[in-house]
Amino acid sequence: MERPEEAERALRLEISATGPLFGKKYPEAQGEARAMEDEVLARYGLKREDFRARRGARRPIRVPLSEWKVEEAPEGLWLSFFLPKGSYATSLLREVMKKEVDALEGEEGE
Repeated sequence: MERPEEAERALRLEISATGPLFGKKYPEAQGEARAMEDEVLARYGLKREDFRARRGARRPIRVPLSEWKVEEAPEGLWLSFFLPKGSYATSLLREVMKKEVDALEGEEGE
């Protein structure tokens, strides 16, 4: 059940859903979130116990992007930004470029 005050806090990035990095010390979800995580694990034939060798954690699904700027350069556009620890710049670049970032390795001039 969504509450209006939580929706407003979510828009301000004060609160956000989290996703699991499965392991022995991650805070496990409850209720509907737990059921969704179980469904994803089952889809790939995995169990929580398969990750016990890892520490584990939970990470926010959304993170604030700060100190960002875009500059035009002879080579194209230069994007600079700051992300909090535990965030993935490759995920951001994939969204901005609309292309798999890993696929760019070794490709010149695209």
